[in-house]
Amino acid sequence: MATNTMEKAIYNRTELLLGEDVMGALAGTRVIIFGVGGVGSWCAEGLVRSGVTRLTIVDSDRICITNVNRQLMATTKTVGQVKVEALRNHLLEINPKAEVTAIQQIYCEETAGQFNLDEYDYVVDAVDSLKDKALLILNASASRAHFFCSLGAALKVDPLRVRVAEFWSVRGCPLGAALRKKMKRAKTLPSKEFLCVYDDEVLPNRGSVRSCGTEKCMCPKAQDGPGNPDLLNHEWCSSKAQINGTTVHVTAIFGMTLSGLIIEDIYRRTLKAEVTADSSAGHSAGAERTSDGLAYKSEEARATADDVVGNSAGAEGASEISRVRNPWKTPEAG
Repeated sequence: MATNTMEKAIYNRTELLLGEDVMGALAGTRVIIFGVGGVGSWCAEGLVRSGVTRLTIVDSDRICITNVNRQLMATTKTVGQVKVEALRNHLLEINPKAEVTAIQQIYCEETAGQFNLDEYDYVVDAVDSLKDKALLILNASASRAHFFCSLGAALKVDPLRVRVAEFWSVRGCPLGAALRKKMKRAKTLPSKEFLCVYDDEVLPNRGSVRSCGTEKCMCPKAQDGPGNPDLLNHEWCSSKAQINGTTVHVTAIFGMTLSGLIIEDIYRRTLKAEVTADSSAGHSAGAERTSDGLAYKSEEARATADDVVGNSAGAEGASEISRVRNPWKTPEAG
């Protein structure tokens, strides 16, 4: 099967629903996802399977055995691989023609300058670190990009409690509350409103942390694995204040909801643009009709003026006026 034919076939069912114009908009949209763990990896999956073909994924980690329960690209065969590289390989199996850029990097104060967020149409925050997440929110909300954020997806089991709200309207989410508190204290607030995916369920850990996050961590050590040599001493899970339990059905819903928000936004914007274009064409046609009407009224006004003269001039003048006031009336019809 030819590549172009195959690519169109991949998205046939999506195009059947959304239409060719929306599919074109999806293909031309640039998205960057920060954090491709239990939430971000599923967001990337939803985007590429829906027709987004220009995607950048950013994460500093390598795959740990403890990621297998919830992260899309994490399997027993990919443990130790760089997350963004493993995810990129997976996404290219879905659409080999997709432009997927994998960046193994942390988003923090030292590296934020490496990312020009204005280059993207959409920015997705699926970062774990409170400090780095707050920084990304501030920078993304100040950019031209549309911004969507994932709040805490750990310690949840009820899929029906996942919801979407504007950042300042989120209730019942400890991470959301911590972010708002941090920003208020620093007196640095987001530049614009943005939607968050969150869940107000908070359950306790009922099990115990076994090795992960300790000196006996089950994650492959950086010095033994591939990836960016500048990150050899970065063991992300070891720096976490607490390891919380997670379930894949919740983290996947978070990620798919984020991808859905982007897809729906592109869909609505494309339809709105079509309606606006149709409306503009209608206004143009209306303007032509109005112009014709004004021309006719002008002729009518002149005819009225001539009518006064015609009344003075007699029946012959009135006959001439009649022809002026009825421009669509043929001479033969009188």
